[in-house]
Amino acid sequence: MQSKRAARSSRGDCCEVWRCNWPVVMAFLDVATQWMRAGLDGRITGLHYGNVLIWIDHHYPRRKRREIFEGLQIMERAALEALDELPKKPKSEK
Repeated sequence: MQSKRAARSSRGDCCEVWRCNWPVVMAFLDVATQWMRAGLDGRITGLHYGNVLIWIDHHYPRRKRREIFEGLQIMERAALEALDELPKKPKSEK
């Protein structure tokens, strides 16, 4: 059985992460400033891959880069789906 580690968000809540996924989770948190936004509404559209790939190149050996990038893409898609499920704020509240 794989062992797990706990990931704690800035809000203080905690979730378990399989050890094999820990490097991708930590990478995702490290590139959290690389979200792109669209148009005037500022809707998040995805990660800026150019910047993310540069970050990966600086932090991982060549043999691990593809695995980390593919894991980030999976987490990116899940995050975008979760953001789409959030209630939309009226423009007056933005």
